[in-house]
Amino acid sequence: MTLEELVLCVLNKSNSETVNIEQNSSNDQVYTIEQVIDKYSFFTRYSLNKAIQEENLPYFKIGNKKYFKKSEIENWITNQKDYRC
Repeated sequence: MTLEELVLCVLNKSNSETVNIEQNSSNDQVYTIEQVIDKYSFFTRYSLNKAIQEENLPYFKIGNKKYFKKSEIENWITNQKDYRC
């Protein structure tokens, strides 16, 4: 089962705020755009879309919705700090 199929399956069965998936023996959380903005206060909808388009913030789509893996967001943030400092 692919990551996208798993997320779709879980989203269809649950309305929870955060979807937990298991990958490579570690838990990774998947966030929607709204959840990313809530969790990371420096993101606005505009800055998140800009990060996706111009700064290669990783995401995946199911239908027309974008989802973000917590580990990939945190790695991206770390890389941005290294780049800008």
